[in-house]
Parts: sequence; C-alpha cells; structure tokens
Amino acid sequence: MKKILSICLLLGLGACTFAQGRLPSRFNLPANSDTAFNLPGKYFQVLRDTGMALTFNQVRTNTWLAKFEGGEKKYPPGHPMSSHVLWTRYLLHNRANKAKEIALSTEYSTVDFYFRKAGEKWLHKTTGYRVPYSKRNDLKLINTVTYTLEPGEHVLIYERQYNNWQTISPGVRIGFARTTIQQEYISERKQTMKLVLALIAGVVLFAAVINFFFFFMIRERVYLYYGLTLLFGDWCYFHLWIQDLIPEDPARSSDAGNTILLFAIFFSLFTVRHFLRTNLHYPRWDKFLHWLSWIMLIFVPLAVIAPNDRFNIIRSIPQVIIFTVLGALAVTPLLFLGKRFSEARLFLLAFAPFVAFLVSLLITLGLKYRGLQPYLASVMLFSVLWAILVLSWSLFLRFKRLLNENARQALEKERMAREKETERNELIARQKVELEKEVQERTAELKQSLHELKATQAQLIQSEKMASLGDLTAGIAHEIQNPLNFVNNFSEVSMEMLEEMEEEMGNGEWEIAGEIAKDVKLNLEKINHHGKRADAIVKGMLQHSRSSSGQKEPTDLNALADEYLRLCFHGLRAKDKSFNSKLVTDYDHALPPVSVAKQDLGRVLLNLFANAFYSVAAKKKRLGDGYEPTVTVQTRLIDQEIEISVTDNGSGIPQKVLDKIYQPFFTTKPTGEGTGLGLSLSYDIVTKGHGGTLLAETEEGEFARFRIRVPRD
Repeated sequence: MKKILSICLLLGLGACTFAQGRLPSRFNLPANSDTAFNLPGKYFQVLRDTGMALTFNQVRTNTWLAKFEGGEKKYPPGHPMSSHVLWTRYLLHNRANKAKEIALSTEYSTVDFYFRKAGEKWLHKTTGYRVPYSKRNDLKLINTVTYTLEPGEHVLIYERQYNNWQTISPGVRIGFARTTIQQEYISERKQTMKLVLALIAGVVLFAAVINFFFFFMIRERVYLYYGLTLLFGDWCYFHLWIQDLIPEDPARSSDAGNTILLFAIFFSLFTVRHFLRTNLHYPRWDKFLHWLSWIMLIFVPLAVIAPNDRFNIIRSIPQVIIFTVLGALAVTPLLFLGKRFSEARLFLLAFAPFVAFLVSLLITLGLKYRGLQPYLASVMLFSVLWAILVLSWSLFLRFKRLLNENARQALEKERMAREKETERNELIARQKVELEKEVQERTAELKQSLHELKATQAQLIQSEKMASLGDLTAGIAHEIQNPLNFVNNFSEVSMEMLEEMEEEMGNGEWEIAGEIAKDVKLNLEKINHHGKRADAIVKGMLQHSRSSSGQKEPTDLNALADEYLRLCFHGLRAKDKSFNSKLVTDYDHALPPVSVAKQDLGRVLLNLFANAFYSVAAKKKRLGDGYEPTVTVQTRLIDQEIEISVTDNGSGIPQKVLDKIYQPFFTTKPTGEGTGLGLSLSYDIVTKGHGGTLLAETEEGEFARFRIRVPRD
C-alpha cells in the first residue's frame, strides 16, 4: 500500500512540476538522527516578494512559479532584490522506517507555513514573534510549528517569511519536535541558563541602584548616565516577561523592547562622553557624539514605524545609524591611546570583548554565516558582563578617589577654619576686655542717667500737680515734654540693646556685641544730652512744687468737688475775663464720707474741671453767641462705689484717640497749651492710689464725660 501511495505522490508531484514549473529536488530526512540542520540551497527555491503583496494562491500561478530561484543565490541587505517578504518552497521525504515529526522554527516577525501531502488539502500554520499568542500554532512559546511524516511520505512545503526590521536572507533550518522540546523545555542546561540570566539581571539592577546612589552622593553625571544605561539594558531582559504578560499584543511588547534597547544605547553614549571627558579633550568629537545620540533617538523609531518601501531605503536607516553609534563607541576610547589617560585604557579593557562580539555580529549579519549564531549569545553575555564589571569597578575607584579628595578638601577647610577661629577668638578676647570696660563705663553713665530720669519724672509729676497754680507749670511742662520723650525712648531702647548684647556675648558673637555697644554708646550720649536739658528745666520747676503725704482720711466728696469746681472756675476767670460757663451741680447729699487722699483726689478733679472749661471755651470761640458753655458735676452712690461725673458740652474727644488719652504726654491741645500728664496722673491716682476706675464717654463735637468711681469703704 505504501508503495502505491509513493507512486501516486511522485505522479502528482510530476504533474505539478509539469504544470507549475520545476520543483526543487526532494531532500531525504536523515533516518537515524534527530539533530537540527540547515537545508542545502539546492534543495529549496525562493521568490522575493519586493512588493509584499503576493498571496499564497498567486505564488502558485504559472506567472510566479517560474520566478522561483535556487536557494544558493543571495543578495546583501539593501540590494534592490533583497526583500522583507520571502517565499520559500521545498520537498521533504521520510525514508526512515518510523514517523518523523519535523519542527520548523523562525526568528522573523511572521511566517506562514503551507503543507501538502499527495492527495490531501493544503494545511496552513502560522507563527512568529509578532503573531498574537492565540493565533500561533503548535509550540507557541518558541515560535515553532510541527508536522508529522509517516515512513515513506513526501510533503511539499511553502513558507512565507516576513520580517519588519531587516531584509530576509534565504535559508531553511529543519529540526525535530522531540529534540526541540528536549532542548527548549526539558534541558537542564536551558533552565540553568535562564536562572543565570535572571541572576545576572538582578546583579545589573543592583549595579544600577549603586550608581544612582553614587550620583546622589557626589552629583557626578557619569554615574547617573551609567545607571540609566544599566537600568534600560536590564529592562531588555525583563522585556521578555512583558511578552508573557501581553501575549495577544506582541507587536507592542516588541516595540517596547526595541525602545528600551534604544534608550540603553542612547545613555551609553552619554556615559562614554562623561566617563572619558570628551568635551575637554576632543570638543568637536564630543559634539558629534551628542548630536549622533539625539539623531538615533529621533530617527530610528521613525524609520522603524515607517511603511516598508520597495527598495528598503527607509528600513536601512536604523541599521546604518545604530552601527554608526556602535562604531563611534568603539572609536572614542581609541582617540585616547596617545594620551596617558588611565580611564581610556580601562574603557578599552572593558569593551575589548564587546568589540569581538561586534565583529561576530557583523560576520553573521553581513556574510550570513550561521555557524557563529549558536555562540553569539555566549559572546554577547560575556562581553556585557565584562564591560559592566570593569566599568563599575572603574567608577567605584573614581567614586572612592572623589570621596578622598572631598575629605581632603574638607579637612583643609576645617584646618583653615580652625586657624581663622583662633584668630577671631583672640580678636574677640581683646575686644571683650575693651568692651567690658566700655560697657561698665556706659552702664554707670546709664544708671546715672536713669536715676536722673526718675528724678526728672518725679519732678514732672510734681510740676503737674501745680498746673492750677499759674502759667508757670504749663510753660515748664511744654519745655520739658520733648527732652523727656527722648530720654524715655532712648533709655528703653538702650535697655533692650544691653539685653541683646548680653545674649550675643553669651553666644560668643563678639563682633555683633561690639556693634551693639557702639549703638548703646550713641544712645547714652543722646540720653545724657536730653537728660541735662530736662534736668535744668526740672530744677527750676522744683522750686514751685510741694509734696503730698498721700494720707487717706474721711472726706465729704460733695464738698470736695464743689470746692475745686469753684476754685478752678474762678482761677480761669481771673486769667481770662472773657471766659464764662454755666455750672450745673447735682450732688447726692446722702453720700457717706469716703476715705480718700483728699489732696490727690482734689488734683484729679482740678484736672478734669480744667479740661472741661478749656473744651467749652474753645467751642465758644468757634461758635460765638449761639452757644452756651455748660459744665455739669454729679455725685451718686452706685452699689458699693461712689461716682463723681464731670460732663461738658464742648468739642468732645475724637474716637480714634480715645484709647490714648491716659498715656503720658499725650494731649489733644495745641502745642504749648497742655503737657499730656494731667489725665495720666489722674488715672494713676484713681486706679492705683484709690483702687477705683476712671472712665471716659464722648461724642465728637457734642460732649465729653469722665466718671470717677472709688470704693465706698
């Protein structure tokens, strides 16, 4: 029966040959070997689909069958006849006495396989790294399809190979399913290699982290660029896991891997430039490398995503640019051979195996010598590891040297700082002695000035007590107002500055303390000047003052208020005959006697009456006969307090200054007509001397009312 089938197959294939053109010679599969092999060129034919539009039905027409060529004829990449789509056909015969399950693998984007035995229909299978996982056939993970040939069977196979990255070189590799599965899935060597690769990926990732740490420590950009190079290079390994995560979108994961690799090459250029300092030694070459890196980063992705053209010009751009970049990486350290530059020698040592890998790659890609392909992965792995180890060690030594240099500079700065500190301490010590002496002198002067100031304040208070006795007090108060203000202000500032100076001296800031001492000296001179001026005024005023004993005694407040009201009114009338005012009294005759300092409280009433008369007199001058000046005095008992209120219908007090009327030296009267001490002293006498309150009520332009409240007991 098998002989009959074989005869039928031969007759069928003969008919196909007669109708469709001469098929390639059939190839007899080895009977006793399952080792993969490359099919000799005379056993397969190829058709270059430069337009990338032919279908399977079209290539089997007489028009295209005649254009199939022998597999021995090859075209270099970039040749007008080279193509991204290649149709291949061949005949396989199983002459063994057992079934053979062949395995056809691919490294291209997409490959469609069409199988046909005699008397059967065409069987279509597809695979490839850009084919979605669910649409692949057979051994999906390794992009392999299988086909079983029974003993004595023949099969005609068509392959449509498509590669989006570079043109395809003719070739057919025949493997066997059992051996392929053993090597890819079961082999301990394969699994060990995966573990080794994973370990290496972890080491590279750790090296990237270390370089990032070095960068943040010393801010040398070479560590940043080298760390990024390692990181993106390491991602090329993890990119394989991305394919497993998104198996239905292999194109995206493939593009992601290419992009990651592109960034790794991009940052490797920056690493070389900063590692060898090409900007210092070869500025023009450095600019060339700079622009080359950006050209690669921009134009390579554009060329990859561009549509395939007939002559493969656009598709050749990425290869040209990348090989230019790799060549520039190899040439750069050679420029430093004439210089005694140790880092360039280390760089050459690091990339010597990598150069060997490039040579192997060029031979494999340019000459299509597939015998080297099994060793390329090992060469590349060794060269990459060697480069990483040597460069990492070199950068570590550089980091150590920079740390030592920084430490030496820090020690030198510390030594110089100690010397300057010693000199500064000696200077401060000398200045401290001088300053302490000067401070003692100024402190003594300040104490004397403060003593004189207190005496002056006491004299001013005493002079205010005599304000109702004549014009002398008003004149003296006006004269003493300005110097006393200066003395108070400068004394307060001096006290604050002395406290600050003591604080700075405690902190060792002698220069700042010296500056403060100079300012204190100036303040003391001003205090001395104004104090002497005030002293001269006060001495004249003391001749007209008299003291109060402050002794409290039961007093009829109605009589006291009425006495001082009349005294003040008649005193003002004596000085100004034109002055007149209506006096209104409302005394509570049921008031009990109250224990007060009669003389002090009388001065308070005298100040309030004088202010009221002054206000109504000023308003009378302004309004004329249509206005009647009125001053009202009222006493009454409120709970446990006695209240005396003084009200006038004068100009009132502006609301904006109402909170300031009890402040010393504040007055609403024109200059020369008030000292600003009357209400201040009155407030102290009522609140501090008698434990009472002094309240003001006013409406500007209408009235002013002051309420004195003192405890009943």
